[in-house]
Amino acid sequence: MQQQFGAHEIMELHEVLNASIDAINLCQVYLPFVRDPELRQIISNQMQFMTTEYNNLIYQINGRGGGRAIPYRTPLSKPGQYGVQNANPVQPLSSPEQMGDRDVASAVLGLHKTGAVMKMHAALECADPEVRAAMLQGANNCAHQAYEIWSYMNRRGYYQIPVFQEMAQTNMLRGYQPMDQALPPHMQPPAGSTDAGQASPSEPTVTSSVGTNQDASANASQIFSSSVYRKQQATTASPLNPNLSMGGSAQSPLHSLPDQPGSEHKADPLM
Repeated sequence: MQQQFGAHEIMELHEVLNASIDAINLCQVYLPFVRDPELRQIISNQMQFMTTEYNNLIYQINGRGGGRAIPYRTPLSKPGQYGVQNANPVQPLSSPEQMGDRDVASAVLGLHKTGAVMKMHAALECADPEVRAAMLQGANNCAHQAYEIWSYMNRRGYYQIPVFQEMAQTNMLRGYQPMDQALPPHMQPPAGSTDAGQASPSEPTVTSSVGTNQDASANASQIFSSSVYRKQQATTASPLNPNLSMGGSAQSPLHSLPDQPGSEHKADPLM
């Protein structure tokens, strides 16, 4: 039985699967134009992985046990070479026969960058946790494959890294300072306050015991009402008042108002 998906998931999966097919097809188109054996090996390995990843996703969404998405493993690469030196001019080709290693590598790099963005966007729209995990892993895989292609291009001088002057870099980045961990003034607890969950000495303690005739609304009023109302309640109808007789009512004064025809009960302005 096919798994149930939401409308957003179906639309996002539709876009991701179409993009995956296009990426595999385009890599097959580009591969015959590759002359460098290293680049040919990289693209061939990536095509094989992309095909396996696509099939696993198809099995997963059709409920045929695709399992978890597999991560793409890239060989350890050295840090990129910074700086621009003798950059070769770049322009569109007038015919496919002019396509070289730089053109193929740049095109494949663009495919992986697009795939990473699409799959991450799809993950943000997924409700199914397994599909979401597959999209997140797929976005990460595209990022690793893009970095592998970029590393090759950087070593060959196809994708150089421009840098700022040292003074500009210092002014732009080192001006940021860590934030103080202390609470700002508007979040500081008031003077004399106690820890959360403990009653303040200036506030009446609300207690309850089995067998008392205290109304639930009276308890709530001591918590949510103003301090003026709580003081008034404590001196008139609260069981905390030592002068209250044993037979007296423990209800709030609002509950003791008589119901008279034609009269309207006005809300206490202190509530």
